[in-house]
Amino acid sequence: MGELKKMLNPETIAFIGADDSEGSFERAILDNLLSSNKKQLFAVNNSRNRALHLDCIPSVNDIDSHIDLAVIVAPDEFLLERIEECAKKGAEGAIIISTGPRTSPENRKIFEANIWEIRKKYGMRIIGPDSNGIILPNNGFRATFLKMDPVPGSTAFISQSGTIGNAMLHRGVAQK
Repeated sequence: MGELKKMLNPETIAFIGADDSEGSFERAILDNLLSSNKKQLFAVNNSRNRALHLDCIPSVNDIDSHIDLAVIVAPDEFLLERIEECAKKGAEGAIIISTGPRTSPENRKIFEANIWEIRKKYGMRIIGPDSNGIILPNNGFRATFLKMDPVPGSTAFISQSGTIGNAMLHRGVAQK
């Protein structure tokens, strides 16, 4: 099983789907990842040469370093393939911000079962799909599209629901 400590305090991060288009949530994620302290960030996108000041790498397989955390934003039709590439590469964990296919509930269950099978097969820890990402104020790490920047403290909050998590985060930051 991937090491949780490496996932929550990564030294190397692969951002699959890196894009710097103004106003996109990929740009917000990239900005947040770049503001994280002392992290080696690999921008992965096979249709771009650069994202902000980073050279884009076409595939996670082209990264020569071990990956502690993969942050994945991919089109529905490529999402499972990107997750499995990260798992095969030996990533400790992945945050899947993409939603996956929005079809029937039956197809959604099949999609989520496929993610579960990848996790079991390779032992990679996975947050998502449909994740808002993670924010760890005590170590300055933000792997999210959210613009919130909570102050460090001794309280943790974990939510399965992105809607509830986002609302609680807004409430908590507003009450500083």
